[in-house]
Amino acid sequence: MTAPARVSFYRAQMRAGNVQLLCKVCNALKGDLLPDVWTDALSNMKSSALELRPSLAPGGGTPWTPEQQQEWLRRWLATHVWNRSNEAAA
Repeated sequence: MTAPARVSFYRAQMRAGNVQLLCKVCNALKGDLLPDVWTDALSNMKSSALELRPSLAPGGGTPWTPEQQQEWLRRWLATHVWNRSNEAAA
């Protein structure tokens, strides 16, 4: 498969929700987690971003920057993954 064909394939898959392209930091975070933990983290991040971002109209407002998303993920993972590992050990 040629490079342009691969790009087209992955873009189509991303639009369908089957592939998520990650930055280097998020890819490293995801690599150390079970799939369900990563899915929980993303779901919670999206909910928090919708609740916390300033918005004048429904669906409006400024989305989080990639740096804000990474920081939120780090904090969430530090809290929730640490809690899960302690609960499993108990």
